Amino acid sequence: MKLFVGGLAFAANEGDLEKAFGSFGKLREVKIILDRETGRSRGFAFVTFERAEDAKEAMAVMDGARIAGRAVRVNEAENKPRPEADRSFRPPSRPVEGPSRESLSEPSVESKRRRALPPEHEFVDRRGLSASAGDAVEEVVERDVTGGQRPPRRLR
Repeated sequence: MKLFVGGLAFAANEGDLEKAFGSFGKLREVKIILDRETGRSRGFAFVTFERAEDAKEAMAVMDGARIAGRAVRVNEAENKPRPEADRSFRPPSRPVEGPSRESLSEPSVESKRRRALPPEHEFVDRRGLSASAGDAVEEVVERDVTGGQRPPRRLR
């Protein structure tokens, strides 16, 4: 039977848990969960007993007990299925749409307009459909990013 041990001190190690829970019966596994990025304890662990009776006794006695200076919570661990993580690389099934290499070599009119704006302004591109003609129209407005929105003003 697997037990969840929460509220664990970050300084606690697996030896501390083996010492605290080993007196209740034979342990199958003791695992402190670590943060992937930092390698530090996340403050909880799992303790697995060979016999369910030993685990239940340990749960009753150790819930609220102090390990490495902190009171811990001990509950029966929930068996949550882990989602299958497909970490293999798969190329896209269809070509990725985007600008061609030729169009990337020359700056577009839009990027020239963005560079022309003062640094305290932000370029906002609004595209929509004209209700009367059904043609695509582009409205470019200048917005003051230092405080609030100005009324839209056409830049071209």
